[in-house]
Amino acid sequence: MKEVFARAPSRIDFAGGTLDLDFFIEKEKGATLNCAVAKYGYSTLKPNNRFLEIDSVNYNKKMKVNFPIEYNGELDLLKALFKITDFKEKGTLTAYHEVAPHSRLGTSSSISVSVLGAILRAQRKKIDKIKIVNMATIVEKEELHMDNGPQDQYAAALGGILMLRYKGRKVRVEQLKLKKDIIYELEKNFVLCVLNSEKVAGNVNHETVKGYMEGNERVISSIKNIKQITFDMYKSLKKGNLSDFAELLNQENSNREKLNKYIVTPNCKKFLKLGKDNGAIAGKILGSGAGTLLFYAGENKRSKLVNALEKNRGKILDFRFDFDGLQTWEK
Repeated sequence: MKEVFARAPSRIDFAGGTLDLDFFIEKEKGATLNCAVAKYGYSTLKPNNRFLEIDSVNYNKKMKVNFPIEYNGELDLLKALFKITDFKEKGTLTAYHEVAPHSRLGTSSSISVSVLGAILRAQRKKIDKIKIVNMATIVEKEELHMDNGPQDQYAAALGGILMLRYKGRKVRVEQLKLKKDIIYELEKNFVLCVLNSEKVAGNVNHETVKGYMEGNERVISSIKNIKQITFDMYKSLKKGNLSDFAELLNQENSNREKLNKYIVTPNCKKFLKLGKDNGAIAGKILGSGAGTLLFYAGENKRSKLVNALEKNRGKILDFRFDFDGLQTWEK
């Protein structure tokens, strides 16, 4: 086995993030509009003469992998990736993400996709990105029984700006081909702000599904609104209408907040207001809540917005699209 490397980008959900859950795929047949950003999960797999081991830099944990693999809450995601690929060679897997855990940028899926890429390259197997998406999704759903959908894995593997339409177990993937002027304008105006990797209380996805199943009218109405917003936002991007796109970000956030009480925390509300008071024309929570906010700055207001957020201890991440997705290489 040669020393191999891989990286995969993170995910930003513009609209419809919740609609990729199995329950809503069946009930609503909705869609998700997201993109990949240049914040990477890196994996290095190199041989050693002792045993198979994992080194998780972000969690500061290093451990030997024993066979048969058992899950005990200690780096289970990384162990499951070895299990699904039947990888048993002696070696060291080092996994690292540029963004801290709990940022709500799909960092775990970014790591999963990059690790699978490294393992398949080490095994001299074909790097089929859609197959890797399916493998990473199976690990989270079937091996670890996580309430997650596949949108994060698609962004990490394929890169770009994606419209994902769900019909049963099938996903129709469209990579939007926007004019460079639109891409540059989006990158200029987007501001990513991490709120100290704030953790979400409770299982947000589970509570949202529960509310829908119990007939909570607010949850049902919000889910349907988010579905419509996703398609409207897709159309506005295709047309290059960024003022409508920004307003739809606000609408998505308002409806997402109504799904359950854990999504937009008091701290998030504080920063959303702070952003709007300092030049943002739109602001949205990412992922399943807390963690990170996406702002859309008004014309020539980016500097003012960033200064206000940083002054209040918000951590600003550079926003750049990634259009390559998963990449693997060797020294």
